[in-house]
Amino acid sequence: MNSKHGFWNLVIFLGPILFGFTLSGVAVFGASHPELLGLVTFCLAGLGFAFFLSAKLSRIIQGHLVSFGSRGMSEENRRHYRLGYVLMGVSGALAVVLISALRGPVS
Repeated sequence: MNSKHGFWNLVIFLGPILFGFTLSGVAVFGASHPELLGLVTFCLAGLGFAFFLSAKLSRIIQGHLVSFGSRGMSEENRRHYRLGYVLMGVSGALAVVLISALRGPVS
């Protein structure tokens, strides 16, 4: 196994653990400051959609009104496309954390 594979194995193993710890810290913060967490979530979703839309508009301008995936995009637009999806996914996870923090403990 080379160092590149070792790095990705480490990311795959530790990524969910670190993501869970981060989200639990965000939940504690969201319980005390829900309006700020809501604003951050909204801004991340808007920024992600803006990146996604800028990448898709390039395909629409080329004449492809319906396209799936990033095939046919320039490398910069592919990065914008993926970054848009990542930011929208993170904002979705933060929205779930915010809703669960506002509901309080389940009894």
